[in-house]
Amino acid sequence: MNNILVTGGCGFIGSHLVERLGVTKQYKVIVIDNFQTGLNSNLIENSEVTICEGNVSDPQFIENVFIKHCPSIVIHAAASYKCPADWHGDIATNIVGMANLVQSSIKHQIDKFIYLQTSLCYGLDPISLPVKIGDPYFNGSYYGGSSYAISKTAAELYLSLSGLNFISFRLANVYGPRNFSGPIPIFYANLKNNIKSRVYKTKRDFIFVSDVVNCIIKSLKTETFDSYFNISTGLDIEISEIYLLLEKELGKSNDYD
Repeated sequence: MNNILVTGGCGFIGSHLVERLGVTKQYKVIVIDNFQTGLNSNLIENSEVTICEGNVSDPQFIENVFIKHCPSIVIHAAASYKCPADWHGDIATNIVGMANLVQSSIKHQIDKFIYLQTSLCYGLDPISLPVKIGDPYFNGSYYGGSSYAISKTAAELYLSLSGLNFISFRLANVYGPRNFSGPIPIFYANLKNNIKSRVYKTKRDFIFVSDVVNCIIKSLKTETFDSYFNISTGLDIEISEIYLLLEKELGKSNDYD
């Protein structure tokens, strides 16, 4: 039975992935989470899952996890994104965390490293829709859009230097149960609490979390090296449409800016 290390395994995407890995009964899963955004309750009780509480930014903690649990595959889903102004936190988790995981992965000769990157690497106004592998980072500009996008993309660039067998999945806006960030959960909470929402006239590609997990599970058995993939529907939906759909589902109506 292979040992798989999942960082951020108690978070939104990570917990769905760990749940599915548990169902296959093919893997022993080791979860790393610092519980800043992840919840222990997101994971069902499973004897094949071990949770290690700590930060990916701590190199000794990461090395100890590798020594104790000997993972052959790393799936890096942990990320700092909650506060746009927390540049130091984003750098520590998204960049330093990647460096720590990569260096331990090299030292312990893992078989595969899977990284959950963001499609924001193409910028807020990408040169093609749907985006294509090979499109320039941030639309070829020097403007990264956010600390989250910059730090996640820097981490991908460091991973490309590693010499590891890696896959980087560039994810569109993922939605589904357990998600608390992004327009859908924010609009939902505002409508439930009769709070006015700010709705931007922009378009986004939305993909359901189980579809993302399907791609990750499939990649575990796929022979790849230094591979990049976009995971999206290829369809852009205006944010205002999302708001109106939620109004209809909840049977509520509220003005928005």
